[in-house]
Amino acid sequence: MTYTVPKVDVVVSGTFHSLPYPGNNFPSVANQSLGGVAVASPLETTLGRPFSNGQAVTFLNLVKPGALYGDRLNQIDFRVAKLLKLGRGRAMIGVDLFNALNAASILTYNNTFVPGGTWLQPSSVLTARMAKISAEVTF
Repeated sequence: MTYTVPKVDVVVSGTFHSLPYPGNNFPSVANQSLGGVAVASPLETTLGRPFSNGQAVTFLNLVKPGALYGDRLNQIDFRVAKLLKLGRGRAMIGVDLFNALNAASILTYNNTFVPGGTWLQPSSVLTARMAKISAEVTF
């Protein structure tokens, strides 16, 4: 949403993002590695034959799909700019502020389950607050 404040020629705009979870990267899985030399894959025994690609490791989801969700992603970005008249042209000097609340929402999690391991440890978080100064000249 953008609004120009009359008489002072200041442009104000902002966006608000609120997502239940960012993208498809919510922790709805707990993958445990099964297979290899010591452990027989439970899927192989169910099929009664080895996998066609000769895969030695099988990943088994330990969590019911859709049972776990990550934190909600809330982000506010805004911009303030001053319009300046320059003869037949104009200039706009502005400041943009991204992630104004400096939220650290988790974007991706470690989905690999190892007993005593790092399951659900954040792999990436929302980028920290950032400001940008800009200038635009129209003639």
